[in-house]
Amino acid sequence: MTDKTEIIKELREDEKLGRLYGQAHGSYEKLEVSKETMGSINEPTCITKYEEEEKEGMTSTTHKDSKTGFTELERKFRLITEKTSDLIATATFTLNPTFTYVSPSHKKIVGYDSDDLVGKPFFDFAHPDDKRKLFKLLKKYLKAKAEKILTGKDMDFSERFELRFKDKSGNWRYMETTANLMGNEILSISRDVTENREIMKRFKLAAEVTADIIYEWDVENNTLEWFGNFYEILGYKSCEIPRTIEALTKLIHPNDKRKLKDSFEGHRKSTAPIYGQYRIKRKDDTWLYCENRCGHFLDENGTHIKSIGSLTDINERKNIEMSLKKSEMFLQNIFDAITDGISVLDSNLNIVKTNQWMKDRYSDNTPLIGKKCYQAYQQRDSPCPRCPSILAIESGETQDEIVPYPSNEKPSGWLRLSSFPLCNSNGRVSGVIEYLKDITDYKKAEKSVKENEERLKIILENLQAGVIIIDAATHKIVDINPMAIEMIGTQKENIIGKICHKFMCPIEKGKCPITDLGHKVDNSERVLINANGREITILKTVTPTIINDKQILIESFVEITRQKKIEEELNEKIDELERYKQVTVGREIKMVELKNRIKELEEKFKEEK
Repeated sequence: MTDKTEIIKELREDEKLGRLYGQAHGSYEKLEVSKETMGSINEPTCITKYEEEEKEGMTSTTHKDSKTGFTELERKFRLITEKTSDLIATATFTLNPTFTYVSPSHKKIVGYDSDDLVGKPFFDFAHPDDKRKLFKLLKKYLKAKAEKILTGKDMDFSERFELRFKDKSGNWRYMETTANLMGNEILSISRDVTENREIMKRFKLAAEVTADIIYEWDVENNTLEWFGNFYEILGYKSCEIPRTIEALTKLIHPNDKRKLKDSFEGHRKSTAPIYGQYRIKRKDDTWLYCENRCGHFLDENGTHIKSIGSLTDINERKNIEMSLKKSEMFLQNIFDAITDGISVLDSNLNIVKTNQWMKDRYSDNTPLIGKKCYQAYQQRDSPCPRCPSILAIESGETQDEIVPYPSNEKPSGWLRLSSFPLCNSNGRVSGVIEYLKDITDYKKAEKSVKENEERLKIILENLQAGVIIIDAATHKIVDINPMAIEMIGTQKENIIGKICHKFMCPIEKGKCPITDLGHKVDNSERVLINANGREITILKTVTPTIINDKQILIESFVEITRQKKIEEELNEKIDELERYKQVTVGREIKMVELKNRIKELEEKFKEEK
């Protein structure tokens, strides 16, 4: 650290070079510098006419109060210094300044009374590391003083700096000080910023350990300070980006600059925080997504003077969001490609999401999102009776129901509605997924089948032939018509469920001609054993088929006992006729031969005659 004697040597060297000499209104006067290390720097012994007139003018325009001995200006000055919380002090303009006045606020801030400081060297209270900075400042003031002597004009010279000042307890207090020349004295106005420094220290520490970039924009001076791994995150060197808002703005993506500008413009007269997401250009020409949160500070006139904010790296989050968005689009495409309806409801039956099938089916009620399901889908003012979605929410289990379309009152179609409960992370039902399948064609086919079954039932009941339906796997009778019941000669309940061998054919189990031996029975003569054990001759046809995914045998038959008797009688008559025919035919042949012989004899007779 340079000591005071070195500073004095520099000042005296300047003096030898004539830098402290000057002309004032035609006369040159030498600035006398004390040769003592701690001596004072006095005004020139010869005061210029300009300065004399200035002093005379001040004397003539300033009136001292007879009671206090102070001028009006001095009285106001003391009133200000006694009431302000800033530390106001004057000191001799020397290389070792001594306090000549301190404001009462020193007692509150640093613990000193006026008597503790007045007449004491300022450097006794300044931190050793800050003295060199103060010596350089004194040198500037000396040059400014010389300029005044040379030109006859006061130089508006002030300096703002920060130093550490020892309080009465021996602690170092950080002071933000502004110093000005005031005649032969130095006027200093200081503000204790120790607490602010501690806050800033914690602030910087927090910025260093956090992943965020903290910044402070001084609007008036257009300076930008940032804390955190700014350069490391963006890949720049510290010298490549000036610390100005313009330099940072140049790194913002062109499509985001307007958004950033509008955001700042809209908050110039407001302290409301700014929130936005912007892309910042890295050195490798890639873009970093950042989330900006910023607050403004306004002065007493409402002018924007400072902004403090943070930039959070959300690149990973953005990549996840874009990936999720792509996945969502992919799932939505699948969702929409499903040829059945899907509708997602919350626990209050509000429609949250639908696929394209639902939008097309209920296009007259679009948009569907946000409406109650019973309003959009059933045109009702209240939930449907036995609503499967309500049951699914209450029970936590899947529910199914057939619902009319478009309304219960005027159905033109039918939908199978399956409601699947949706559970949140706590396991509670938070909504349902409704899966709807148009079963109108199925319902129509079902109705047609029922109608056909009714017709078939009527036909079977009135058919003059017996029909028995048999399970091909078990050979049990599963159904029978009235004619077959009549032929067997017992009640229906005594037949259903019985093995067919007991009635249809006297063949051992395991040797069924149809299922075991693979024979075909088509209009074949068979024997039916009735309840009394009597054998009845029937003409039977067996047709294998599948009903309700089961292999069955449909056996249809008619009783041919009478026909059999008639056939036997007919056969007897045919035999008898054949025998008679044979006798008759022989006689006719004999007579033909006899006639032929008679004819021959007659012809011979004629010849002989």
